[in-house]
Amino acid sequence: MEDLDEAGNEIMIGDEERIMYAVGEVFLHLDQDEAEAKLAEGAERSAKELKALEEENKGIKEKMSELKKVLYGKFGTAINLETD
Repeated sequence: MEDLDEAGNEIMIGDEERIMYAVGEVFLHLDQDEAEAKLAEGAERSAKELKALEEENKGIKEKMSELKKVLYGKFGTAINLETD
């Protein structure tokens, strides 16, 4: 996310008419407005992916907590599970 913001700032302060925009292993020549739009789309997509991953992580941690309770209930202090 920070890299996308930094790239957007570089485009804004730059005076080049055509920007080389990387898509995978290929570079496209875009004008400044198109490059800014692509960066905004990329930032929005990354923010959505990050939010989804954070939600998934939260669910996994909740499930781990439940499983630890079950295991400690069953085995008591005979087991030592990793902490979060």
